Amino acid sequence: MAFTDRLANRGSVSTGYDIEQSASFDFTSNQHLDNSMAYVSGRSNHLYKKMTLSMWVKRGTSNSTFNKHLFSTASSARAATMYFKSSDQIEFYLTAQNGYNNNPITNAKFRDYSAWYHIVVRVDTTLSTAADRMRLYVNGEQQTWAIAPSIDQNRAEEWTSFQPTVHSIGGENGYHNSTGSNYDGHIAEVNYMANMSVGPDTFGETNSDGIWVPIDTTDLSYDAAADSYRLDFGATDSSNPYNDTSGNGQHFSNDSTHGAPRIGTDSPTNNFAQWDALSGHYNDTTLYLTGAGLLLQGQAGVYQLRWGTIGINPKYNSSKWYWEYKNTSNIHSASNEYSVGVARETRTIDIHSGGSQGDFLHGDGLARYLSGLNTGGNGTGANTVWGCMLDCSGSSPVVTIYRNGSSAYTYTYSPPSDNDEYLFPSGATYGSGSELVINFGGGTIQEFTVSSGNTDANGYGNFEYAPPSGALALCTKNLAESGGSY
Repeated sequence: MAFTDRLANRGSVSTGYDIEQSASFDFTSNQHLDNSMAYVSGRSNHLYKKMTLSMWVKRGTSNSTFNKHLFSTASSARAATMYFKSSDQIEFYLTAQNGYNNNPITNAKFRDYSAWYHIVVRVDTTLSTAADRMRLYVNGEQQTWAIAPSIDQNRAEEWTSFQPTVHSIGGENGYHNSTGSNYDGHIAEVNYMANMSVGPDTFGETNSDGIWVPIDTTDLSYDAAADSYRLDFGATDSSNPYNDTSGNGQHFSNDSTHGAPRIGTDSPTNNFAQWDALSGHYNDTTLYLTGAGLLLQGQAGVYQLRWGTIGINPKYNSSKWYWEYKNTSNIHSASNEYSVGVARETRTIDIHSGGSQGDFLHGDGLARYLSGLNTGGNGTGANTVWGCMLDCSGSSPVVTIYRNGSSAYTYTYSPPSDNDEYLFPSGATYGSGSELVINFGGGTIQEFTVSSGNTDANGYGNFEYAPPSGALALCTKNLAESGGSY
């Protein structure tokens, strides 16, 4: 079984074209977008034999119990869905009126939570070669099938039809109240081209660094007789981020009973950090991460420990870096705890015993600093916003923790003898009453609504409190400009 852990676009800045915004979907809130696909006057037949779907996605959750639906259509008798299977493969469910159905699934597994994937589905049932009637591309590369599609020649599939139907982005039609069926992560620039079959080079290209990057799709031509759409999530119209920008008027909206996906600037052309679903230490066998990769949920008797997806090596980078956390519950005892701060790449973190393996601000009723086990009187009430700055401008890295905008604690690292070590944003929870949301500036979720709107020194990000002077958000444009890497 092939794994594509590092296949994805991790945020190139040399594209010549920027995708400016994305939507963040939290599956625990059942967030998704729907469109009833209104008929267009004069179109009597909405059954097509061709279609193309293009979307950029960045996964968030590490929970493997459920399938995470990216796209779906459904009518009274037809359905088609595309989702990340719990095994990390991309799978489809296709069914029609006569019972005809199949479940094509990729060989590859897509497990890179630090990066963006570009997915293109291309259907043309008129083709004589059966293997060409449905093709899937990820970052410009055609994928092979563990279970291949089985589509009759000249068949009008649900992918390409507009019978009385609903299209959903980030959800599964007919199952919107099933928490596990909805997507968790980010989605950017969606193009649905009915009655047209085009390849991935319509939407992207390989740049000089060998990375698949987006190209300008603002002037794409669509079949004038078909019901196509383009979503840029507010880059064109910030007041209506779910509106169709193709000119066809196929606007989307969130379900009225569920929260709307949040709009942020995390994108394939400026990739922000998030919790790394593949990280974690200690007794974290049931790690649980949601909220588009931003929400770390505590569980009874379990240490939930995470690193961010972007680390900084002070040997090669002398900038200042800033991010924020919010604990959403009161912490009253050792049975419910959390920690925030920075972790070395070679060290684990023990928040419960007060051990010395992490350099964190630790909350268990008072503010307790693990490095020196100093007890402070800051308290850790619900909705406290903790800021963290990693300052690599001096001979030794310095970490400063801020509580609601005020400095609370400073710690200086002793670098290793070779001064070659990555430092990562980190956090931890313990107990079912503990919940920790992180904000790297690229997007927020309902549990951490940013009301102030502060950017970093380069104008990137969205933070509750103003970052310290000269501090930068952990995103790829800042890394490129500062000479760093991750």
